[in-house]
Amino acid sequence: MSRTIPPIKEFPKDGRVWRVDWFGAVERNYDIPSEPYLQVVISPLREGATDYASNSSVVHDDRKTILIGVGQLPLLSIGSLWQDGHCLPQRAGMTTTLDGLDISDETTCVVRANLVEAGQQLIPFSAHRVGGAGLESRCIAVAWKGDPYGVLIPMAEIVRFYYATSTDLAHALFAGAFRHDLNSLINAEESGYVSAEDRCVLKLRQHLEDEDGWITGRILNSEEAWHGATLLHDTLMKESVNHRRVHMETCFPFGGPTNLTVHYKPIMSMGRRRHLVFAIDRCTAPFPFRNLSILRDNDSRQGDPSTDLPEDEKLPAFMQVASSRTDAGKTQLQSRNEASSTFVPVKLLFPTDRFADIAGKVPDKPLKDHCQYKGRGMKTFRPAEVAELSTGGGSGAEQNIARAKVVGPIVRRTGLLQSFESFVAAIAELNRLPGVSAAVRSPVTGTEFVPLLRSPHTRQWSYLQSETKARRRVIVADARVETMHFSLIEFEWRKGESYKLGVVWKTDTTRLCNAELHEVLFSLANAEGCWENAKIPNGIDLQALKHTWPTIANCSSSLLMRMTSLVSGSVSLP
Repeated sequence: MSRTIPPIKEFPKDGRVWRVDWFGAVERNYDIPSEPYLQVVISPLREGATDYASNSSVVHDDRKTILIGVGQLPLLSIGSLWQDGHCLPQRAGMTTTLDGLDISDETTCVVRANLVEAGQQLIPFSAHRVGGAGLESRCIAVAWKGDPYGVLIPMAEIVRFYYATSTDLAHALFAGAFRHDLNSLINAEESGYVSAEDRCVLKLRQHLEDEDGWITGRILNSEEAWHGATLLHDTLMKESVNHRRVHMETCFPFGGPTNLTVHYKPIMSMGRRRHLVFAIDRCTAPFPFRNLSILRDNDSRQGDPSTDLPEDEKLPAFMQVASSRTDAGKTQLQSRNEASSTFVPVKLLFPTDRFADIAGKVPDKPLKDHCQYKGRGMKTFRPAEVAELSTGGGSGAEQNIARAKVVGPIVRRTGLLQSFESFVAAIAELNRLPGVSAAVRSPVTGTEFVPLLRSPHTRQWSYLQSETKARRRVIVADARVETMHFSLIEFEWRKGESYKLGVVWKTDTTRLCNAELHEVLFSLANAEGCWENAKIPNGIDLQALKHTWPTIANCSSSLLMRMTSLVSGSVSLP
């Protein structure tokens, strides 16, 4: 997490490193009625600890539960490490990708974190301690390799990853806005779904960000997502009426196969090895629409010149609010005191690459017919210094606390090549075809560029331009057909060059890890881009495909046909 995110005041400021162990119940916040509290169970690491996920690495006697506003949930995850209120880049646990994880009523079930069967704990005390506040919390168990409890995901993590991706969405979810006050989120009369274009059209209210449209559209266009979003508030209301501790309950916002990249801790549970998920990092499940259009009641864009109102017919408009000046490293987020609504909200950018199906996509913003308002000159006031931040809704009280909201812009790589854009579109189309699951792999060190073979100061094919030391970029997608995994590889060309797309797979049909992919790219560099001459490592096979597809649809269907033929072994690729 970026150090530009302000420190959170409720974490201890004692110099020790604290680990988030679990999430507990949701509580009413009487100081900030617009934003409930979430119990967060934390423990300090022992000095010198190296395995941050281990039970023996924390001081259990010093465990405590802190209360943090739900608007800050996008910044928190189990396994995250905090020191003096700042989130550290390290995390407890390890990362893996669960390929072909099936999500359905038959493969998932809701279980309590303290479930005991036949005298054995589902999450043993010796494996991971969720703390007293987390004992009654729920998890979603997903079947994996014949084990109905093979993957255990805390319910709070499902909410954080799929639904509460921003402060505004967290507030809407916990307030029940999707069921009880949809008008506060969208103009329903001018929103809907256009089946001919597979497009969701949303007229968003001003306080929501464009990125919030993807999640809002998913909730409104998917029965599973609607159920998950509304179940959260319905459960909170039911449990609070019954005077019980209120724990979150929701469900996955989709059904079907997905590749889920998770940060987890392997545990022995009831005699079986299982994945205890701390955080979800990426999901390849498709959205219920391909395109998104965002409309607004009023914004700063100009209207269509052919239909716009004359300037003298437009009404002057401005919002009389004060700007604020903050030091992101020192100004703290806190959950005890309400912010003043007289300040413009401070946006805390938390970039995300979590949903493969919308990676790199940008919502369309149709040209407006006309503008009813125009800006008018106004005196600019010196920004006010603020002492603290709050993710609450804000009040009219005059106090030195500014509103803040977490915003999750979708990560977009600068200057994506046209061929790469076509590749991304083809993979998205491939993922929609029956019998295949496909997604672009997130690049890491060793897979983002063609590897250098010699000194960085030496001219070599791995450079796109040796004079400027510009590296050849690489884009990789993973595809699964039946039980066989493929990696599809494109790389950057110079003008006048012509290369092929590489289809690579392991002979044991499992997925290539990043280290194996790096070895493949190293062989490609030695062959100067010619797949046929590349000496691929043992246990890995490849085929090279010419770029002869006239359309994206032709490309995706051809790729599926060719991978299917490899699975069956009945046809060889040309």
